[in-house]
Amino acid sequence: MYQLTKTSSIIRTTDGACIPNDQANSDYAAYIAWVAAGNTPEPYIEPPLTPADISTAMDKLFDTTAQSRHYDNRITCAMRAGYPGPFHAEGVAFATWMDTQNAKAYAMLAQVQAGTMAMPATVEAALDLLDPMVWPA
Repeated sequence: MYQLTKTSSIIRTTDGACIPNDQANSDYAAYIAWVAAGNTPEPYIEPPLTPADISTAMDKLFDTTAQSRHYDNRITCAMRAGYPGPFHAEGVAFATWMDTQNAKAYAMLAQVQAGTMAMPATVEAALDLLDPMVWPA
């Protein structure tokens, strides 16, 4: 009759209503009474990972990696590849790494869609399949 969520809200499975954790809410009071009567809600089940989840995580990884070298984000780091100067080598290395990881992710997605590879269970597992960034000396 009820299912836990990732937050403190509860889902009433009979109609899909999302019930906030609010003692003044009559639906939440009914849930508390239902549990007090010895019932157990269905557990929260993490939704399966999607390509969009992985893409978002990769963008964050790229930004964080660029920021580790004091760039604002992946874009400002990669654009250095197009300009000669003291940051050119870092820009080329970063842009090459970022493009390689994107290509690798698209290849993995194709394998998932073809059924020859399972979708990683977590964002962390997906990112672990990528290569580390190696900055030029």
